[in-house]
Amino acid sequence: MNIKKLLMASFMLLLAAAAAYLMIPSFKNFIDSIFAAFVSGDFTVMRNFVAEYGVWAAAVSFCLIITLANANLFGWIKGAACHGQVR
Repeated sequence: MNIKKLLMASFMLLLAAAAAYLMIPSFKNFIDSIFAAFVSGDFTVMRNFVAEYGVWAAAVSFCLIITLANANLFGWIKGAACHGQVR
C-alpha cells in the first residue's frame, strides 16, 4: 500500500472515529473513560480498566502499548493512526 492510500485510509478512519465520538453518546462515554483512566496517572485505575476485558486483557494491553508507544515516538498522526509506518 503506498503512502497516499495509507494516509487517506488513516484520515478516513480518524474522521469516522470523530463523527462517532460526536454522534454516539455511549461511544463518547467509552472514549472519555479511557482517557480519564490514563490521564489520572493512577496505576490501579489503569490496571482495573484493562482487567475489565477478562481473557482479552492481554490483547487490549498490547494494543494500548503499541498505539501509545508509537504515538509517543512518531507523533499522534504517524504513530497512533499509522502505527509508525509513515516516515
